[in-house]
Order: sequence, then structure tokens, then C-alpha cells
Amino acid sequence: MNFMPVKASRKALKLFFCITFSFLFVNCALIPDNYAISAPEYFSPDSKPQWHDLCDGMKYTTFYDDTAACECQAVIVDLSNPKITLISSGQLSKTKNKAEESDGYDYLIAENTISFARRNKVLVAINATPFNYPNGRLSSKRSLAGVFIKAGEQLAAMAQKYAALAFEDLSDGTVKAHIIDSQKIENFPPNTSYAFGGFWTLIKNNQIEEFSTKVKDARSAAGTFDNGRKLILLTIANPKAGNHYGATFEETAQILQNLGAENAIMLDGGSSSTLVVQGKKVSHSFLNVPVAVSFGFLYQEEE
Repeated sequence: MNFMPVKASRKALKLFFCITFSFLFVNCALIPDNYAISAPEYFSPDSKPQWHDLCDGMKYTTFYDDTAACECQAVIVDLSNPKITLISSGQLSKTKNKAEESDGYDYLIAENTISFARRNKVLVAINATPFNYPNGRLSSKRSLAGVFIKAGEQLAAMAQKYAALAFEDLSDGTVKAHIIDSQKIENFPPNTSYAFGGFWTLIKNNQIEEFSTKVKDARSAAGTFDNGRKLILLTIANPKAGNHYGATFEETAQILQNLGAENAIMLDGGSSSTLVVQGKKVSHSFLNVPVAVSFGFLYQEEE
């Protein structure tokens, strides 16, 4: 009896899966387990976060939310602290974005959030604006699905259907955060130094928005309180990572509200969702996806 056709088909099937995996994730790097902050020191097994100071003005927690059945990681940043400085990634490509050439915007070169954080020695970093693959996943170029303002310069077009997280320069040298419902130029403060597109407003004036979709997924989100002087950064574990189940939009909003958020926005989530603390990836996801934009915070002692 001749088994050669069966063996050949099995080899072809293995080759197909290898090629498919390589095509989908050629720009993705796997994260070793030691990139996660150790659970015994930081993890709170219930829905009452135990905060740990990272520096004067920044604190971190990771906890399990019983209601949504998901693991969460969060950072609170005191934007009124002059020792804390906001920076972002966002390297422009030398190749023109033909789809938006009339608007003068270029493609951005992808970089994963961990690389950005380590390269700039930021204490905390998170992924931000959603993006597209204009030249396919094999390319390092990304086009943004929403606004991106870096150091006062607008580098991507505004998407009115989406919300944004904007940072306003204040006269004392610090910044104030704003959640913008719709990306229209008139909605941004005049001294906007940085702005990052997101998807939807989750909380507006202490009221959680309603959403028809109940899909659970890994999430990245941001919230503000104390009149925009305090910023919450939140990630929620990938539903395929261990016993985690992700969260819906409304569950994400509820978690942020429990942490104190009065206004909040959904940033890019899914496989892009990444939170880095002290150079280590603390959010749980299988892949480390190169994203278009990340931002983070430096802490600099006064000389």
C-alpha cells in the first residue's frame, strides 16, 4: 500500500501553516516570560488594587477584576508634577503616503512599545492611535486611523468619528489631559502639544457610555480625573492569554471609573495592547506587535 500521497499532503499542510504564520507575524516579536513584572510582588488577587509607587507622581497596580473576569494593569500619572515629561514615538517614513498626499501626511515607521520605552528610558509607556497596514503586514510602514500631534506638529489627519486624548501645555511647564469626543480642530485646546487618536469615548462627565457590542478583547484605555491633572493608563489582558477573558467597552469603562476616572477613551486594543513599566511589559498578550504610535513618561530629578 502506498502512503506517499498522504505524507506529501501532510508536508504541504505544515508548509502552508508555516508560511501563513510567518506572513501574519513577521513584524511581531515574542515576549519572554521574564518581561512581566513578578506576580508575588505586585499582583492583587481581587478587585481592590494595591498601588505601588514608581516615583514621585507615578504609581502602578495589577489586579483581577471579578465583575469582568479579567486581569488588569494600571498606572496613574500626576501631570501636575514638573519632574514628569511626556514624549512619544512616531518616526516619519521617507516614502510619501500617496493616499493622503494632498494633506501632506507621511507614513510612520512601526516600532513596538517596549523598544520605544527602552530606547527613551521612559518609566511608563502605552500604545495609542489605531493604525492600518497600507503596504501589507510585511511592510514596516503604518498609516494612522486618526489624529497624531507630536511636539505641537500635526502628523496625521483627524477622524471626526473617533475620540482623542490631547495634552495641553500649561504656563507652569506641566500639561493637562483632555478627552476629545470628536476629532475636530475646534475641539482641541489651543496649546495642544501632543494628541493621540483612539476609538470611542468611554466615560463623559462621570457617565459611562452605552455600547451595543458585548465583545470581550484585550484593551488599552486612558482616563482622566482631577480636572485633567491626573491620568490613568489601563490595559486588560488578552482573552487568549491564560485564564483571562478580556473586557467589553462598558466593562473597561466601569473598571476605569472604579479607579477614579471621570472621563475616558478607548485606545487601540487587541494584539496592539501594551503597557510597559520600568522597561518591562506588564500587560499580557502573546505577541509584541510593532505599532504606529506609543507614548510614555520620563521622570527627571531636578538638578
